[in-house]
Amino acid sequence: MALGHRRLRRIHSASTMSSSFCFVNQSKDIHENLFVPDYSCEECELEETIKNLEPERVIVFGDTRTALRAALYGFESGAEIVHVEAGLRTFDLKSPFPEEGYRQMIDCIATRKYCSRPEAAKICGGTYVGQNTIDALMEFCGPITNKGYAVVTVHRTENLQRLPEIVKQIKEYEGN
Repeated sequence: MALGHRRLRRIHSASTMSSSFCFVNQSKDIHENLFVPDYSCEECELEETIKNLEPERVIVFGDTRTALRAALYGFESGAEIVHVEAGLRTFDLKSPFPEEGYRQMIDCIATRKYCSRPEAAKICGGTYVGQNTIDALMEFCGPITNKGYAVVTVHRTENLQRLPEIVKQIKEYEGN
């Protein structure tokens, strides 16, 4: 997915865009000042922002409402839709809700699909590229070789209800 000489313009509202490419991500990087967006808009302003930029391509990450809206607005404006983290499926629209519906809808209009797991690539006819979260962790932290710590991500809404159980399981694992 080489971007060539074209510059990505980054937009806050979980987004990053350019007149040629529109990159939408719900990253905390903006809030933690790891990069400064070229534009800033609320989720409700994505449609107008995408129309004004007239991107050739809209790149969305994940399965959030913002990703769906950006993909839909890009599709309606004639842009190519690229979905990163495509193909993940539970085949149950109620779990995780509403993310499963969002990911299926985005994949329906995406012309390029980049998947974090080989089975996801088979499901949606996409390309397996690895797990961007783990790849970023390895890029910035190197291999995790020391014992005594673990990296855990708990970012799904349904996991919040299970948080005490998850913490208990981590503590039990520590004991092994």
